[in-house]
Amino acid sequence: SFTITPDFNFRIDSVIADGVRVDSTTSYTFQNVTAGHTIRATFLADSLTISGMVFNDLNGNGVKEAGDTGLVNWKVSLKDLSDTILDSTATDTGGHYLFSQLAEGSYTVSERLQDDWIQTSPSGLGTHAVTIAGGGGSGGNDFGNVPGIKFVNPSGGIWSVASNWQGNQLPGATTPAMIPASVTVTFDLSSGVTILSLRVRTGGRLTAATGVGPLRVTRSVLIDPGGKIEFPIPSGGGTDF
Repeated sequence: SFTITPDFNFRIDSVIADGVRVDSTTSYTFQNVTAGHTIRATFLADSLTISGMVFNDLNGNGVKEAGDTGLVNWKVSLKDLSDTILDSTATDTGGHYLFSQLAEGSYTVSERLQDDWIQTSPSGLGTHAVTIAGGGGSGGNDFGNVPGIKFVNPSGGIWSVASNWQGNQLPGATTPAMIPASVTVTFDLSSGVTILSLRVRTGGRLTAATGVGPLRVTRSVLIDPGGKIEFPIPSGGGTDF
């Protein structure tokens, strides 16, 4: 009994046993093993593609627009539906990536988010679910990212002090906030604030003083494994976040 397994990016074209074509089967069993037999398999390279771009989302709106430039050397991975990595590549000088010679089927495409960046697109899980069949494949599977304004006081501290933030700039409606690893930041703005996006790195912690206003995030919140957001429940119910 023979099992025929093509490499990734290849498929079985034909199987010939004892000179007879037995179709594109993945296994074949000879019934009479008292005599010699021959089996031959031929393979074809798959031809479908999945492509896209990793870009600097300058205004953080999750849409690739004029002026949004590509991000170079970002890692992008291709997985099957069982979450097994089939292939990985790095973006080129224009931020583009390409997976080629793919078989028809369903895939997941993800990026490896770099330090101090926050993903703005795609929404939801931050990955692309792609099914390809027939034609040339699937394009436009883009990833938007924006650099976060980093809390730079290594000892931690309160949100409202501008010098605690990179560039002496408090995060606002058009800017994202980055809480670094192993740093605790206390949100202390009594009137609250609206920011674009928020990322809490591994070991980082965002908490709140009592009586503060709400922290509103218009785009995305990313909590890395081991990061924490801990806001108290106000007396009137609901949350401050």
